[in-house]
Order: sequence, then C-alpha cells, then structure tokens
Amino acid sequence: MNYFYDRNNIEVGLDECARGVLLGRIYAAAVIFPYEFNNNKLDKLIVDSKKLSKKKRLLLYDYIKERSIDYAISWIDEKEIDEKGIQYCNMKVFHDCLNKLKKKPTFILVDGTQFKKYNDIPHLCVKKGDSKYKSIAAASVLAKVEHDNYIDELCKSNSDLLKYDLLNNMGYGTKKHIESIKLHGFCKYHRLSYKIKSLNKNVYNK
Repeated sequence: MNYFYDRNNIEVGLDECARGVLLGRIYAAAVIFPYEFNNNKLDKLIVDSKKLSKKKRLLLYDYIKERSIDYAISWIDEKEIDEKGIQYCNMKVFHDCLNKLKKKPTFILVDGTQFKKYNDIPHLCVKKGDSKYKSIAAASVLAKVEHDNYIDELCKSNSDLLKYDLLNNMGYGTKKHIESIKLHGFCKYHRLSYKIKSLNKNVYNK
C-alpha cells in the first residue's frame, strides 16, 4: 500500500461508510497524514476497514486521530438521503468533511470513481482506494467506527430496532434484515427511497 500519491502536496484521503445500507446515516471521514510514517506495527495495520476486526478498528481509531495532522468526520441522515438522493448526499458528506479541516489540503484522494470538484483543489478518484493509499484506508476506519457506534447507540436507545438484527448487519440488507422488514415493515430510520426487489409494495406503506 502507498503512503502518498505525491509528497509535494498536502494530501487528504476521503472515504465513506454506509452508502449502501438500508437504514440510517451515511458517514464519511477525511485524514491528512504527516510525510513521515513510523513504519511501526500500527502504521502497517492501517488497511481497508472491511479487512479489519472490530477490535483492530477500535485500536486504530484512536491511533489515526493522534497520528494525523488533521482529520474530520461528518454524516447525513436518512431523511436527507431520501429527499435528495444518495449520490448528492455522498458528495455533500465528502465536502462537509473537507470544510471541517483546519489544515487545508492541496490534493484530494477519494475512494471510488466519483467526486464533485471542491474549491478548485485537484483530486484523484481511486477505485478500491482504501486498499491502495494509507490516508484513504485511515478515513475508512474512522468512518466505519463512527457509523457502527451510531448503530450501537441507536439500538441502545431504541431496543425495538433489535428485531432488524442491526447489531449484526449494521443496517446492510442481509437476509435476516430483509425478512424482518417483510414481517414488521419499515421503521422511521429506514431509507424509504431505497427499493428492494424482494419486497412487495405493501411493505412500503406500513
């Protein structure tokens, strides 16, 4: 994995979590790392969050925040996603993160294939970027931990949500989650603009 794309720039890595979930917020994070890495065990451990256990993600979460020059985290809820669409919200949550940074980047590395230009700062979209650049991988860890913490807190304050198996699926459309929707209908946190082929129209009216 590369540490940087171009050391002559102040690079920020961007990634999101929960774009494809059926319920709740989308999260994004931005991370600017220093030019020199310690090349220690924790630095080497920073990879795509999907390849890490929950225990390792939590360990890296604090380390990344301490290690970075600057970082930012942002989210958008399901109501705005339903109103404006996931693509719009995905770009907005990226821009929100960049707006929060105190250290202004001169180059943006983005996970994925789409990005809306930000303040005339050059950017590069990188397919599977969280497996190619440390800053994007670090952003994926921050966004994933924040999202999963949000789901945990949501279930603690709304125990009825446990019927959707959220603590295991984190809002994604697993078989058990979809079967629970068929049985109980949607709750107020579901993204009603998302169409699930295996569900009939009656479910959407509950």
